[in-house]
Amino acid sequence: MRNSESHILFAKPESLENQFIEASIARRDFLRQQEDERKQREFRLLTSGLVVVSILLVPAGFGLWQMEQQRKQAIDALLTSSQKLFASGKEIDARKVGINAAKQIKQAAFWVNLDSQRTRAISTLLQQAVYGVKEYNRLEKHTNPVISVSVSQDGKTLASASADGIIKLWDIFTGEEKTTDMGHNDPVSSVAFSPDGKTLASASWDKTIKLWDVATGKEKTTLMGHSDAVISVAFSPDGKTLASASSDNTVILWDFNSILSNLDFDNLVKRDCDIMRGHLRTNRHVSGSDKTLCNNIGTQN
Repeated sequence: MRNSESHILFAKPESLENQFIEASIARRDFLRQQEDERKQREFRLLTSGLVVVSILLVPAGFGLWQMEQQRKQAIDALLTSSQKLFASGKEIDARKVGINAAKQIKQAAFWVNLDSQRTRAISTLLQQAVYGVKEYNRLEKHTNPVISVSVSQDGKTLASASADGIIKLWDIFTGEEKTTDMGHNDPVSSVAFSPDGKTLASASWDKTIKLWDVATGKEKTTLMGHSDAVISVAFSPDGKTLASASSDNTVILWDFNSILSNLDFDNLVKRDCDIMRGHLRTNRHVSGSDKTLCNNIGTQN
């Protein structure tokens, strides 16, 4: 009896230990199963989210790609156009198109912006325009070939002479025309500024030289002495002499200071006649010969 009881008492701890181990294993398996199920649920949720995001992003991404492809084509077209313009001598137009291409590439997505070949081509073009450009404005109001140009000593005014018989004065910085109604009856072959910039001399096929007031654009006087077309005019550096060359095989040297002095005298006579003209014509005490004293002198006839 005792032996049997001893066996039972000895077996009980072993049975409890086995039960504990089995319970621990069962719980471990249960927890693992729960963790696996949780991971599967999260994976399914993540996969579903990625599918939804892909559905949303794929069209947007394709649209962005398509837009950037169109931008690349536009940039390439601008680059080609700018190169052709520069090659044809139209530097200003080439620079404008090149700058537009540069702006487009700066606004492009990273895979366009990092296209080294394209950016290098635009950089080369812009550098060529900046360091090699000769033109920064274009004056286009003449209707016939421009034969001669001259720039004033202060660099602010440009005179252009054309086969249309017209002389134009331009503001060099703005490109705006400063005066109108200057010219000859025939093509103007040459223009020259006096050193002080106040007078412009012009030569024409009409055999004359005209002197113009630069500030007003009005004619000061006409010099006549050649028997054929006057081809060229030039001032001496000191401004005292005006030279004219003609198809009549002669060069005439004009005393410019004397011309200006005579102009001052003539202006005095013209002003006096303008003042006296009414009196001479209407006063009954004025003789008949005096009534016509100022005819063809002054601003009125």
